[in-house]
Amino acid sequence: MTRFTSGARALVLVSSMAFVLGNCGAMSSCAALSPSTTPTSTLGATHQTEAESKAYEDFARRLTDTLTRPVHRRVVAAANLAVSMLLIVGASVLLLRRQSGVWWLGQAALANIAWSIGDCISFGAALRTGGGIDRAYLAYAEAAGQLPPETLAELSRGGPGFTGVALALYLARAALAVSLYAFLYWRVGRPDVAEALTATAQE
Repeated sequence: MTRFTSGARALVLVSSMAFVLGNCGAMSSCAALSPSTTPTSTLGATHQTEAESKAYEDFARRLTDTLTRPVHRRVVAAANLAVSMLLIVGASVLLLRRQSGVWWLGQAALANIAWSIGDCISFGAALRTGGGIDRAYLAYAEAAGQLPPETLAELSRGGPGFTGVALALYLARAALAVSLYAFLYWRVGRPDVAEALTATAQE
């Protein structure tokens, strides 16, 4: 009885984790696919000068165009919705204590790992082909006085710019996501999950 209870708790844990990840991915995908009704240039803080406001608008426009206009970014967003729905389906089947739930959720976890890798490649390609994002950010940072002159000078000489930092943070986020999906794949394949499903089938 204790082993069954432990397995049942594992089913709830794994299913809940998959539901959360799937819903987060689906909401993120819908947001990426839906055209924004608010101009990006209005999302910043209040600007002190007209030059600062114009520099921010130029930077925001370039960044938005870079990350949303390429076709491959929209394809990746649509794929995110598909693999996220796989997680939700897998979690639902497992929560119903069907034997096939282990397979469904395992495949969903692998699909999301593959998507995370493809998303990083797409994001990096978009930043690489984006027009003048680093220069636009430097112009905004200079107009807003956000960075000291020596830092601006170093960045202007080819230091790690906005796109480099953004890509590094995106890779860190992707590594965390891959870790979660890998844990999900490992956890759903553990013996206690299979034992709980078998015990339910024998009742």
